[in-house]
Amino acid sequence: MINRSCLEALITRYFQVGYRVLLKEEFASSVTMLTPVVWLAICVAALEAQTPAQRYEDILDDLLVDSPECPGCPYETGSDCCHFQVKRARPGRAIARRQEQRCQTGLAWNNDLCECSNSVTGCDPLQCSASENAFVQPTGCPGRVGDEPLQGNECCIEALYQKYTLINLTHYYLNDDTKRLNWCPEGQMMNLKECACEWPSGVAPKQASCRYWPFEKETGTRDIYQRTYRVNRGVVISEGHNTKNGLLVRKKRALNLHFSIRGGSFSIAFWVKTFANMTDGGTFILNNGGKTTQPTVAFVLNGNTISGGIRTETENNTPNPTADHLFQPLNGDGWHFVAFIYEDPQSTLYTDTSKNSVTQGGGEIARNSCIMQIGGTKKQRLFIDELVICDFAFTELQVTDLRGTGEVPDRMPGQ
Repeated sequence: MINRSCLEALITRYFQVGYRVLLKEEFASSVTMLTPVVWLAICVAALEAQTPAQRYEDILDDLLVDSPECPGCPYETGSDCCHFQVKRARPGRAIARRQEQRCQTGLAWNNDLCECSNSVTGCDPLQCSASENAFVQPTGCPGRVGDEPLQGNECCIEALYQKYTLINLTHYYLNDDTKRLNWCPEGQMMNLKECACEWPSGVAPKQASCRYWPFEKETGTRDIYQRTYRVNRGVVISEGHNTKNGLLVRKKRALNLHFSIRGGSFSIAFWVKTFANMTDGGTFILNNGGKTTQPTVAFVLNGNTISGGIRTETENNTPNPTADHLFQPLNGDGWHFVAFIYEDPQSTLYTDTSKNSVTQGGGEIARNSCIMQIGGTKKQRLFIDELVICDFAFTELQVTDLRGTGEVPDRMPGQ
């Protein structure tokens, strides 16, 4: 028998308003009078009556309802609106004052965006310095007595009260905490003179502009370019699109990626495996929404099709704003290459060798306080491989090269 609740929703959408009351009143008594074949015919007719945007909206809503709450921001407003602090782990538990941090001069803490912003309603950043409750960040060099010279492997940023002790060219201890080893982003080395991690050549290569998850056994779920913080909620390394590996996200499992896509120019590319019979509600490939939070980035797999897009700043009041590219075909079961390119105001979706472009409302991508997530739905598993996210728009030639060679594009002048 076809799922009853699904059919009721489909029939309600298919028929005119005058029939809806009748259907709801007589649905329970009539359900046993129709054969499964008749129900199937009604269901198919109802689906055909939907527009692609309505179908996408229904699928998106169902996936969000089944999703967990957005992990949200790990920080909250501190002693005044220019300071922020780690959220209390448990109600009533105190937070050490040293964990409070101050936004840069002229900026205020924005709880909605989980960042320091130029304009926050009700906060005058210029008045924060006069606040009696404001936390005063200590200055100086931790552990240093008077004019005691630093060791040859040490440097200090006195304004931030930070001391770095170099272990090798890429690893260091912070503030003499030898129990916690820190390291520079992939490809960078510590420059003691500047007391900062830098690119050796002085020119940032692709690692500075891109995040890259190859999903191999050797690298696991790590972003090998920028070491983006992630939380593995049960995903495993499995088969990939080539002779190597990829990521398997089973039902109710996810990989949380703690970062946000920003700006008016960026690119997302990945390989995904599809199955024509996996149409029972679809699954999220990548999104930054939650049970009660609409995503500003969403890509949905449904059978051998992909849908989704982004919400820009000018589309805040647009119904279903991520419905940019709807049910684009992925020909046949198996692995497919997908790339989404946004260069304000146009977005382009590449699926294997096909290309579909639309003009957005314009502006930078809208923001919310959620992080990016791979998978995370209850209905379908997901196979994904070679995820690349860059803060510039790929050219068509770069998309072709990435699909053919797997080489992450270099940022060219003007990009």
